[in-house]
Amino acid sequence: KEQNKTSELKKLEQFKKSNTKPFFLWKLHFADVFEKGGFDIVIANPPYIALKNKNKVQKSVLKYEPRKALFGGNDGLFYIKKFLKQAKNYLNSGGIIFMEFSPEQKKEIQKLILKYKYKNYKFYKDQYKKWRWVWISKE
Repeated sequence: KEQNKTSELKKLEQFKKSNTKPFFLWKLHFADVFEKGGFDIVIANPPYIALKNKNKVQKSVLKYEPRKALFGGNDGLFYIKKFLKQAKNYLNSGGIIFMEFSPEQKKEIQKLILKYKYKNYKFYKDQYKKWRWVWISKE
């Protein structure tokens, strides 16, 4: 597992050093965006705030961020479900996904990862010791 972790970190370093400009997807249309081939790394920060938690979001965030970029339906998983259902179809062999989520969604995301038959995954905590992101591969 340590070797896999080193491999993923090397891929991220290569990505950072490359001249590739990152792009951002405002709409989740995999067929349109990914039709030209697969990816080695997909970094996803989908809208994941549950509508029931709207009152917990900082007022400045609500004022300046588009609602579509924040809220992922009643449970916050609407876009995450769509993303995980399709994303592995667009990963190259050895490709990996890094995805951010809300800490209370960890169990449901783990169920989705297993449901969609991803082979490897590992959850990580943020600087506040809360589950915040996951590393996923299809192989």
